Amino acid sequence: MFGLFKRVCLFVFCVAATGQAAQAQDATIQLYPDQKFQTINGWEVLARGWEYDKAADRFDGSWYQDKALHDRIIDALVEQAGINRVRIEIRSGMENPIDYWALFERGEIGYKKVKSHFYHKVNDNGDPFKARADGFHFSYLDFQIENIIKPMQERLQARGETLYINLCVVDFKWGGEEQSNFKLASNPQEYAELVTQAMLHLKNTHGIVPDALEVILEPENTNGWRGFHIGRAGAAASDRLNQHQMAPELLLPSVLNARNAVRYFEAAISVPGVAPRTGAITYHRYAGRRASVMGDIRNAAARRGIRVEMLEYTNGTVEDLIQDVTVAQASAWQLFSIIARHPPASSEVARSVLFYGTPEDGKIGLSHQGRSLAQYFRYVRRGAERIGAVTDNGDFLGLAFVNPDYALYPGAVVVIRSQRAGEVAVNGLPYGRYGVSYSGAGVVTGELPPLTVEGAQATLSVPANSVVTIYPAP
Repeated sequence: MFGLFKRVCLFVFCVAATGQAAQAQDATIQLYPDQKFQTINGWEVLARGWEYDKAADRFDGSWYQDKALHDRIIDALVEQAGINRVRIEIRSGMENPIDYWALFERGEIGYKKVKSHFYHKVNDNGDPFKARADGFHFSYLDFQIENIIKPMQERLQARGETLYINLCVVDFKWGGEEQSNFKLASNPQEYAELVTQAMLHLKNTHGIVPDALEVILEPENTNGWRGFHIGRAGAAASDRLNQHQMAPELLLPSVLNARNAVRYFEAAISVPGVAPRTGAITYHRYAGRRASVMGDIRNAAARRGIRVEMLEYTNGTVEDLIQDVTVAQASAWQLFSIIARHPPASSEVARSVLFYGTPEDGKIGLSHQGRSLAQYFRYVRRGAERIGAVTDNGDFLGLAFVNPDYALYPGAVVVIRSQRAGEVAVNGLPYGRYGVSYSGAGVVTGELPPLTVEGAQATLSVPANSVVTIYPAP
């Protein structure tokens, strides 16, 4: 269908989605296949379930210890939410003679105690080129790999897809008395030692080499990490990893405030060896999320020929996704964690793409935010190229993509964000059969009648306050 789409890119067509006579249109979305933008690199989630029971100050492994429940969660994450990219984390406190995560997982310490040691670093020795084996503990990485990464890899491989793994270093300044004077920001070789030990552990223990190294998370929340430090650390880690035949692309600067992205990015890539290894300029949108800032990030990436990625915003909505994808031309996007065990309206569920009701009802579904985001995630796959789409009515905003031939839904995908109910015509799709999925108020997901495109213009009725996706029929 991808080849057909290119051949008939000037063709327009007409079909009524409901089978009724075409009505006066409220909006027309015109596709422009010759206008090509970014290539999508995946929809990301943090490798985290509900293991942190903050209220009870304890570890809660019920989401993965129950195999049937765990299988349903991973299935929903891949099939319903459409996630195909995961962030796993190296916390700087993994360089410590005590394995606090193992104590927490065994129930010997509570959440407050383990959290106080997340970034409690203790240098293994005075030589960053000779690691002492008992000075590092990666049981938290093992937890993420065994319970999230490997099951997701299996599900995606069964669909003919691969999981993109982003290994991220977190070195926040939180921790109070448990913080240390050992600063990774000012010791790039010590940073490289930590990353190399973690990567070797992943490779030798699990046979996994991450696709990317997100050099540092939210430098504004750290002691000392700024653009130049990020560059030095990325260069040192890359040099060390290359000696072990590993070459993950660098993602940076992953700022909390989007206004800092370009400044930190330019300082980082000024370090020799960093620019050619950098795959994307990355940011979070907790602050500085104006359109002008997004444009500056897009332009900085374009000058270097790399991607843009928005890699965390716990309050993210479909409108945020649209701005990031269109204005910043983001190729990847993350809300936050996998699943929370709360009613759908709770704040914890708002940070997760899935929610779990109660053990009694056993319900697993998309969260309030996840249901709208999944209309993009589920059907626009890695490798999809965004193409031009122009609407004549802002109440019905359309984005268009072309999935590659090897994707689950090969061909053209159009996603419409509707503010009100109405009749929408779409011009520019190739002939073929299309499914129509939607998410709206009170509906997690539903299906409208399918489209068979064989004329000059496709028209469909869209519900109010919904996200509607036209996708190639499998």
